[in-house]
Amino acid sequence: MSRTIAAAAFFPIAITMASGSFASTVDAVSFLTASHGFSIDGAGPGASPTGIVAVTSGPTIDSTRESAVDDPDAVNMTQSDVQVGFAGAPPIPFTYDIQDRTNRTDSTEFADARVSGSVLSTQDEGDDIMNFSIATRDVTREGLAQVRITSDPVAAAATSAYSVSRTNSYENVTDAPITFTIEGYFDAFLLSRYSGGGGFARAATSWDILFSGHTAGNLTYIPLDTFFTIFDEIGTGAFADANLVSQPSGVEGINLTAATSALGSGGFTEASATAEHDFLFRLTVDPGQTVDMTYGFSQVNVVEFDVAPSVVPLPASAVLLLGALGGLFTLRRRRA
Repeated sequence: MSRTIAAAAFFPIAITMASGSFASTVDAVSFLTASHGFSIDGAGPGASPTGIVAVTSGPTIDSTRESAVDDPDAVNMTQSDVQVGFAGAPPIPFTYDIQDRTNRTDSTEFADARVSGSVLSTQDEGDDIMNFSIATRDVTREGLAQVRITSDPVAAAATSAYSVSRTNSYENVTDAPITFTIEGYFDAFLLSRYSGGGGFARAATSWDILFSGHTAGNLTYIPLDTFFTIFDEIGTGAFADANLVSQPSGVEGINLTAATSALGSGGFTEASATAEHDFLFRLTVDPGQTVDMTYGFSQVNVVEFDVAPSVVPLPASAVLLLGALGGLFTLRRRRA
């Protein structure tokens, strides 16, 4: 399918490790970029078939960015740049670039949490569409959490999290079954990197399309390629994983997840993951029936450094993915 992302002023993410004159106590980063989308093809691309009344509800959004440095002289700053989108003709992308950063007196020492994205949606052009309904959607999102402490060691942490979900409803107002397709894609790259000890860096993302209200046997999932993954793990405490699940928890649809984790062991640890998949759903809506398609995305980036850690963090597979999917993100703030 065509993947068109309008140009957006994504934030420049510095993920290089400290070097040269820096004598780093800790230098850690969690980064991810994910692209995903879908297109309805009924009476042609971007249009539901005649006889289908479509409407979009939502979105439901949960967004968090927090940074903290345990230094009484540290200064916190926030900034936000948001552009409202438009799904009509011509479509205008919804863009956002939001940051929460805490600097020490020397601003090269900091905790930083950032999130950015571009969402381009188009209105359904079907003959029977009377309400707002998204027919195509192309999304690129980025997330970052980073901590760098190069002098007297103090605790520091950063968390960046974002989740969103919407629902498209398709009602058949005719006396005959109507069949159409939804084509989609998911591409993601995640990186967790930690130099030093006493902490961790983690990244995770999840995207799903789930269907309800249809007759059994009226939905077919068709992979357009194999689920492509690349993993790279360097050092003790590196972890990378990705999964594709069809019919998650018995609900028809698919769920894609990816996660990386780097635990601070005193040296250099890095984990990266790449995940890609293209797919197609063929949906039949029976006469008088309304079928819901709910699509949701979540991402989380976490970095934490503790001068004297008392608890060994659980593996990313046990904690991070559950946190990303559940939308529960926490950051411990410390002040002298």
